[in-house]
Amino acid sequence: MKINLKLFLATSALALLAACGNNASTGASANSGAAMALTGSPLGYAPTAVAKSVDAYRPPDKVTSQDSPMKPRDLNAAPVATSIPLGAPLANQAAQARKSNGAVAESHMGKPLQIGFDREVAQTSTVTGTMQVLKWQATAAGGQVAALNFRSTGAKGMRVGLLVTELPANATLRFYAKGAANAYEVKGSEVLAVLAKNLAAGDKSDAGRTYWAPAVDSADATVEIEIPAGVETSSVAVSVPKVSHIFMSNKEISAVESQINYAGDANTGLSCQVDVKCSSPMPAASDAVVHLRFKEIDGDYICSGTMLNDATNSGKPFLLTANHCISNQTVASTLTTWFKYRATTCNNGATGEYYPTYGGADLKYTAYNTDSTLLQLRTSPNVSGVLYAGWDATTPPANATTVHTIHHPQGDQQRLSRGSITGYSKRSATNPNIFDGSNITEGTILDVTLTTGLTEGGSSGSGLFKGADINPQLIGQLFGGTNPSCTVPGGSVATPANNVYGRFDVAFKAGMNAWLSPASVAASLIRQPVYRFYNTQTNVYFYTIYTAERDTILSTLADVLTYEGIAFYASPIATAGYSTIYRFRNTVNGSYLYTISEIEKTSILQNYPQYVLEGTAWYAEPSAAGGGSPLYRFRTNNNSHIYTAYESEKASILANYPSFVYEGPAYYVKLTP
Repeated sequence: MKINLKLFLATSALALLAACGNNASTGASANSGAAMALTGSPLGYAPTAVAKSVDAYRPPDKVTSQDSPMKPRDLNAAPVATSIPLGAPLANQAAQARKSNGAVAESHMGKPLQIGFDREVAQTSTVTGTMQVLKWQATAAGGQVAALNFRSTGAKGMRVGLLVTELPANATLRFYAKGAANAYEVKGSEVLAVLAKNLAAGDKSDAGRTYWAPAVDSADATVEIEIPAGVETSSVAVSVPKVSHIFMSNKEISAVESQINYAGDANTGLSCQVDVKCSSPMPAASDAVVHLRFKEIDGDYICSGTMLNDATNSGKPFLLTANHCISNQTVASTLTTWFKYRATTCNNGATGEYYPTYGGADLKYTAYNTDSTLLQLRTSPNVSGVLYAGWDATTPPANATTVHTIHHPQGDQQRLSRGSITGYSKRSATNPNIFDGSNITEGTILDVTLTTGLTEGGSSGSGLFKGADINPQLIGQLFGGTNPSCTVPGGSVATPANNVYGRFDVAFKAGMNAWLSPASVAASLIRQPVYRFYNTQTNVYFYTIYTAERDTILSTLADVLTYEGIAFYASPIATAGYSTIYRFRNTVNGSYLYTISEIEKTSILQNYPQYVLEGTAWYAEPSAAGGGSPLYRFRTNNNSHIYTAYESEKASILANYPSFVYEGPAYYVKLTP
């Protein structure tokens, strides 16, 4: 039986590690273990030269086109959807959402631009209510299918959020507008994998368990669930507590003036902006800049971002944006990106192009002080010629450096702004919109004066570049700006626009280098989560530091190994002051043993042939000298071991499980990244 312990964990994850100990096998079932090979460091670490400056890179075009999740629909075979009309939103609901974008010069600082708000759906707010309105119909293949159609009067777009309690991995979900020829199609296994990433990051809330499909450009949206033959409808337990009503579409933005006037200036907005297509030749950074659409707790938002190269030209789709845009994994999972979203010719308004990429992103790094977030897209852009921008983290950007930026103001097509660095600041720890003057040594923020073009809501997160247009290097990303006002006809700015950008060199040295240039990472910064699984058949626990191994278990062994989140943090690479944690698999009962002791390792190899040494599990500290927390070791009454890094859990085991033998600290781990 699984041990029921009340845990008190700062990370909201368990730190309970159980595996078979040194004693002889008890003869437990051998077919329920998770026997897998180690998959290598998640950082891709290699002892190469330190890289703190990288040139841009264009990955080669794919020989075959990436399989798009947008699939054609057979309208004749589509199920009859249960209609759930929501009517028009309350006038003050729409007004408040628009008002939240602000009407003063500083309003777009420190917040993404809202383009949609949530509407609650009473009929489908619970699993029971949703199951009552889902009308299952037979498919030609012998399975069953059901659909729900939500309509919000006046919406420019709609987005459905599916709160998942239970979903078959072999289910197929489709999201589309009524009558649409194509649908966004995703497998149940993909949905579960996305939600597992949210859980792994510590989000156990309903938000973390909600899958948000991409928006449809319509006032209605349908979610369709199909299960194959042999799968019971009772295995589907989902609800739709709310949908997102999008009130401002990008197509609309591109055709009209900005809808928000700053500081009472009726001339502000897109008329002040410089279309990137009016610059000939067009700056290279245009191919790296991305329009971002994502779901926050209360609605849909937009920002800008920049694709970044790494030190090895790996082609991994790293994306830089602002911390105030995306700062947690749950929001990152909702991300849709538009590549090369720009006009086809200079100032041609609504006529333009864009290439969407779906699937969300994995959060790699985020920081408040530099307002920085680094993501890795789960799907590479499916368009030729995308640029992964170069960057420079060698020296702090000097005062008076000429800079330029490309961004999506108000969600419009790409616009170009130019200026120079005029100083340095620090972001206030208590007020995110206050920046205290600083210097080049201690400042975490770049003060920039733009003399051409403006930044607005939707520009947040856009990259700041130094160097020639043909070979720019990124040195920061946009927090926000003041004085976005143009009063002189023709797009010139009456007064310079002041902006603040997070310093890339500071964020790089603080931890972003672990992904963009892992060879330059200080040993003390390399700590990664160790993930925990509970084996429901053998009543022991399995741990891994490798995300690929974690994801394999989630997709193939979830019926046996229950995922329980992050347990603690350790190092995936050999580091000064750290020792190897060895991983053994018991071939008789499928359990695992983790040990730091060279003596214990040798004893197992000599005396216990049922144990197979699988290699290094991770690296940890053998003593408390490095500031780690002790991982306490208990031997259970079935000859497995339990490890915990938390004093409260240790005390609970001692008080409630007298049959467990306390064996002291095994080694030392970290409780935070």
